[in-house]
Amino acid sequence: MSASAFDAVYFADHVVTAGSAAQAIAVRDARIVHVGDRAEGEQWAQTAAHRYDFGDATIAPGLLDLHSHPVIGMRTTRGIDLGTVDDIVELAAALRAAAHESEGWIVGWNLGPRVYADADIGVDFFRATVPGRPVFVKTFDYHGAFLSAEALEAAGVDGAVEFSSNAEIACRADGRPTGAVWEMEAVALVEKAVPQPPHEEQARELLDLLARMASAGLTLTHSLILDPDEIALLTTAESVGTLPLRYRVSPVCEPGASPDELTRLVDLQARRGERWSVDGVKFFLDGTVDNGTAWLRSPDSHGESTHSIWQNPEEYVEAVRFFASRGVATATHAIGDAAIEFALATLAQVDAPARGRHRIEHIETLPVELVDCFARAGVAASMQPAHCCMSLRADQSDNWSQRLGAARADRAFAMKDLLDAGTTVVIGSDWPIGPFDPREIIAIAEMRRRVGAVDMGAVVPSQRLTRAEALTAYTVSAAETAGLDEGVIAPGRRASFTVFEGDLFAPAPDDLPDVRVRGTIIDGAVGYGAVLASEPVS
Repeated sequence: MSASAFDAVYFADHVVTAGSAAQAIAVRDARIVHVGDRAEGEQWAQTAAHRYDFGDATIAPGLLDLHSHPVIGMRTTRGIDLGTVDDIVELAAALRAAAHESEGWIVGWNLGPRVYADADIGVDFFRATVPGRPVFVKTFDYHGAFLSAEALEAAGVDGAVEFSSNAEIACRADGRPTGAVWEMEAVALVEKAVPQPPHEEQARELLDLLARMASAGLTLTHSLILDPDEIALLTTAESVGTLPLRYRVSPVCEPGASPDELTRLVDLQARRGERWSVDGVKFFLDGTVDNGTAWLRSPDSHGESTHSIWQNPEEYVEAVRFFASRGVATATHAIGDAAIEFALATLAQVDAPARGRHRIEHIETLPVELVDCFARAGVAASMQPAHCCMSLRADQSDNWSQRLGAARADRAFAMKDLLDAGTTVVIGSDWPIGPFDPREIIAIAEMRRRVGAVDMGAVVPSQRLTRAEALTAYTVSAAETAGLDEGVIAPGRRASFTVFEGDLFAPAPDDLPDVRVRGTIIDGAVGYGAVLASEPVS
């Protein structure tokens, strides 16, 4: 062997493999060459450029979050977090406190349906609460927002707007906006008015956010809505320093997209940097249950959620077929049972992408008869465990369950059923709608309740995953869905790892988020810098 047969050999007491127990990994040219026990590793280390020994630690395949919104999230979360507000009185108090602390715009996010479901929030409420102030408040699911008259004026909205989708600027009988807007196209229109920091400052903010994601153990995040400034921000961020994780981003194909727009989205797939790339296309087939904009087979208890966001769903079919025929992977937001059924029928008849799989996102209420359809169609189920316990309750007293009724609520986030049926199940965050920390999300998948909420009943406990299943969904299944040659610690695979303190399978689920991440390795190079705590020995 040459003096440096391997770039590095990594040691840990626990290495997560698909086969027998291991404690050592040898890497060369960004790929795994050998996996074996400590004695074998010591032999390899004699001809390695670097030797890293983490001791009492777990080396797992790098964790991949295939559903997040970093740029949208970093902008919104600068505002006040309204997630703990329980009613309209508390909302008014939070807004007045924000008005007292600063001038100008008041921006809030994470407002739950327990506050707005039966309340009249809009221009009149804001005028009485914080008169004269431009106010923009997003709902917890980002599919709705409430604005003051001043904010609407800044956005140039003084009446109804015709959208290509079924998005809505809610208006009174006289045509004046109420201050409520629903669905992504409408939210994006008014949100443009909210002031943003200078470009360079936002790029540094994005780098800081990605560093926090990497420090939680992620080696990749996939932004599933391309913000108009996102590519420019990523380019600037990489001019400042190497991204601490890999970053994929998918543009959204809006309803009514022209042939030229479809072609533009395909052409965008060529855009990339050192650690970021445009990859895939996102679709919204429906909205959300809580806002009455999901697509259900039969109406909810309010008589809502009866149709797709696409005014003509057959145009969705044609758009998916267009991208699939060009090898582009698609991700379809489908929450209601009718949306899931329609997406499955569409994806079952189109070409597979050049890499990875087409996938359906969220899948909140899944009829039993559709469970087997995912595996048959070769479609991945991409789900976010935190969604099942953010506002849902085990006794079904929450808005989501009440709208659906017991039968459909009993089919909430059926991850285990899909997994048992042979479906490729991926779990992720949907940050900032849920937490981005994979340790917390894996714990939630195990318990079907929030971390630390020991008195909270499990939401449909039959759908719990084991820790091994949840980790597989974050690694093996995520890599397969994304078309990445990793996710398994085995010879020939790309060398991307997450290193955890101690035995990752030992802590109770409630304690899992406290497990320290020692660092990450991405394609054989340092991702999250804490890995340097283990000094290389030449």
